[in-house]
Amino acid sequence: MRSVRVEFRPFRSTLYSYRIKPNGAALVQFHAVFRDASDEVLLQAAHLMLCRTRPARRNIPREAYDAFVRAIPPESFEMPGARKESARARPGPGEHRSLDESFQRVNAMYFEGKLAKPSLCWSPRRSRRLLGSYHERKDRVIVSRLFDSERVPIFLLDYIMYHELLHKHLGVGKRSDGRRCVHSAEFRRLERKYIRFEEVLALLKRL
Repeated sequence: MRSVRVEFRPFRSTLYSYRIKPNGAALVQFHAVFRDASDEVLLQAAHLMLCRTRPARRNIPREAYDAFVRAIPPESFEMPGARKESARARPGPGEHRSLDESFQRVNAMYFEGKLAKPSLCWSPRRSRRLLGSYHERKDRVIVSRLFDSERVPIFLLDYIMYHELLHKHLGVGKRSDGRRCVHSAEFRRLERKYIRFEEVLALLKRL
């Protein structure tokens, strides 16, 4: 590594990120609140940033980092310059489908009922581009309102729930160059365990 550049940015939800450029230089970006962090917090954050496996992360000292992150006020993620959301997802029942019931089915079948329930929200719109998402910092699953319909099979909704819960279960890894790896080989292997996986793929192409 030839050099390291550190920036503090008004991120909407990200705490930190880094990438290695082709010339070997590293660009490290922290949320702006880390300007006031102690050296210990920054050092623990750096160790977490560079660690790419879940078992190894569990052995890294992180008490100072966790305490600092828990103390960040919510308004820090609405700083000037942060990307604004045009509409907000809201928790609550759908008109035709229940995210709570979908979670219970998927959790029982694929996670032995051991996965803690995240916040479950329908998207503000019937998005066909973004069918679902998991937000790690807020521990929140958002599902497109496209699936809140009697015409959409329940097993299709459950697949979206399963896909997003896999993100919660596995966490976000890192590639060798430091970039985020959301859909790892392990993620893809587990995703194919969904009982009607091939049928789901065919139906999603017709939505």
